[in-house]
Amino acid sequence: MLGKLKIVLGCLAAIVLSIFIFAVVFGHQISVWFDEHNSALIDSERIPKPGPPDDFEKTINDASIRSRVVIQVDREVIVKTPALITFAIQPRGRDGSTRKLETFVKDLGKPAIMDKDVQLLPQVRASISSADLEIKEQQAGWKTLYSDRPTIWTWSATAPTEGPKTIIFVLEEQIAINGQNMIVPAEQFPFVVQVKAEMIGKVTSIFSSFQGAILAVVSVLGALGTVSAAIWKLFHLFRSRTAVPSASLEAPRTDVTRRTE
Repeated sequence: MLGKLKIVLGCLAAIVLSIFIFAVVFGHQISVWFDEHNSALIDSERIPKPGPPDDFEKTINDASIRSRVVIQVDREVIVKTPALITFAIQPRGRDGSTRKLETFVKDLGKPAIMDKDVQLLPQVRASISSADLEIKEQQAGWKTLYSDRPTIWTWSATAPTEGPKTIIFVLEEQIAINGQNMIVPAEQFPFVVQVKAEMIGKVTSIFSSFQGAILAVVSVLGALGTVSAAIWKLFHLFRSRTAVPSASLEAPRTDVTRRTE
């Protein structure tokens, strides 16, 4: 009886050991399979993605050029009177100059609210937005930067009411990476500016409306003054000419009287 019990216990121990060995081997195989599957998924997901951030920034930095950005806006505008807003960019030449841009800024004669150097890609687009102003685009869209001349965007902005107004300037760059065009914001943008609208525009409008009439009246008065001066001169000339003969006639009469005496 004792011998049979030992045999049964030995068989049970062998079965338990076999099950344990099978579980360890099977678990290891499952772990290896999952690791291979996960690595395959990670590799497949990495294929369509661009390179690391450092490579992306390096691509943009290598393609960008140092450019001078000038934004010109009147700080004080007149209500219901369109005001010109300009956004000009010119890459600096080999000598660091931007002569054409300097000439443009000087000829326009508006205050520059931004005049800075910015690293920019050749393809750029400037735009503005405002919840307080009525804006009409005049020269807009994507443009290419050239070192021999400024690239210019212009808008017409009108303030419907008086008070402070906010303008947001946006400058975007476009670059092709892995065959796809990507749009990224330029450094130091968006750029926010505040202007003030005043009601002095009413006086200006009235003056403009009557300016022609005033000039006409001034012209008429000037003409009348000229005619009056001419008449006055003729009158004095006539008097001087008539006074001389009368004096000459009276002199002989006195002589004749003396002779008769």
